[in-house]
Amino acid sequence: MKGIGLQRRISELEKAIGLLVREAAREVLGSDKWLRESFELHVSCTVEPGERWKVQFPESLADQVREILQEVTARSNALKQGHIYCYRCESTTCEHSLPSSPTEVFGGYSPTGIPKWLDFHQLLLAKGHPQVADLFESDSSNLLALYMDGHSLREEQLEVFGRMSLSYEILGQVVFGLIKVGSERIALTAQAVQYKGPRGKPRVDLNLLGGLGTDGSPWDLLQETRKGRLPMILSHARRSLQALGSKMGKERNSHREDAERVLRAMAKKLERWGRQARRRTTHAEIRSEERRPTCKALEDVGCAGPGRILWDELRRTVVVLGMCERVHVFSLEGRHITSFFLDGDSVEKRLRKGRWRPMEDGMMRQFQLAVERMAAATCKVEEAQK
Repeated sequence: MKGIGLQRRISELEKAIGLLVREAAREVLGSDKWLRESFELHVSCTVEPGERWKVQFPESLADQVREILQEVTARSNALKQGHIYCYRCESTTCEHSLPSSPTEVFGGYSPTGIPKWLDFHQLLLAKGHPQVADLFESDSSNLLALYMDGHSLREEQLEVFGRMSLSYEILGQVVFGLIKVGSERIALTAQAVQYKGPRGKPRVDLNLLGGLGTDGSPWDLLQETRKGRLPMILSHARRSLQALGSKMGKERNSHREDAERVLRAMAKKLERWGRQARRRTTHAEIRSEERRPTCKALEDVGCAGPGRILWDELRRTVVVLGMCERVHVFSLEGRHITSFFLDGDSVEKRLRKGRWRPMEDGMMRQFQLAVERMAAATCKVEEAQK
């Protein structure tokens, strides 16, 4: 009897596999809508030729597909900026993934893989930090920082609850505080995290954790409260860690010592920044701490290409993206409002959420002409004062 053809069989198999994985995703994840990126599916089977060819699976096909989906999900959810991975819930969005108060920092995993959050004062006391008493002074503005290695953060964690897992491996961390934000003083945790990227390739990033009581991330908070020098220190450490990750192989201990050096150097810079801030007058602190790149504002407007002049829907202002992570804010009439530094991830987040959008050509030209007029008027005033 004539067969139906190889290509038709292949088409039927491709369709069947697609339906199988989709149903498995609904079972494992509750919905097939959580998966958006492609992933590889490798299953193992044995073919036995004969009168009726048979296919046998050393492990249930359904179990193999479920395991792969769980790994893909863990990989994609393991690093969520501002959240820590909970091994008990296998999630970065559960109640355990965030601290409950502004002064809590990450103190390690429990035996069952649940993140433990400790008060910053309490942790420094337990670790015997020599300057912890400074934090109890009512008028203290000291910033203290403490490095903690990754092993100590997992020493209580049981293997069955992820101690040896590579989903979210903390290479080390720095806890630091207290930082005045509005009327509150907060503590933060900066973790060097090794996790699985696409195709299981190791990646390294700096995850910043803090109990803010808002929907925003700690990165956004520090930028918007104009802690200029502080986010610069953190962003520099983050770039250094990401560079390590791009060079590393699949070995578990790749660049662990390099990550430690980056974090220890960051801790020293943070404490130095804290000491310098304490010595400044209020006005000098604002001007020096922010280190605003105002002198580059007009130059960056002139050099800004397509897509680099944006409209802020929330504040109704013009945003100009300059070089070296410089950001300048203007009114539509060309008046310079402020300048600061902002990392690429934060810019992308604002674009993705629609808060910033590219300006229309007519509106952009109106703004550029207004800046030129404002700059010319400023020059005339300066010349008249000489």
